[in-house]
Amino acid sequence: MTKKESAAQPQALDIGKSVRPEPAELPIPQVPKSIEEIILDYQKDKYMAVPLASFWATVLQRREENRHKTFTEVSEMALRDVLTGIVDWDTVKKAVASSVEAPAASAAAEKAPKG
Repeated sequence: MTKKESAAQPQALDIGKSVRPEPAELPIPQVPKSIEEIILDYQKDKYMAVPLASFWATVLQRREENRHKTFTEVSEMALRDVLTGIVDWDTVKKAVASSVEAPAASAAAEKAPKG
């Protein structure tokens, strides 16, 4: 055997050690689920999720960071938030109440007598 042939052969492995990493060590690729899969996997009442997503989409549309997005994009974001459990009725109620209070407070400040 020449030096080139012996260099091309792999080194002997320790039989007690595994070459492969343990499954917990392997990175699990996170593939986002499609909205259809999320809807099909949703275990709660789907018909109550629709109005919740509608209210949440309205709240999201009013936010400055979502102003450039179409209503379809915002609706999909809202539906994904509702179906994955990020948003519930309490969260939406608080967001709607704060968005209603803010314009009312600014309107009251404008009507207040100045100086």
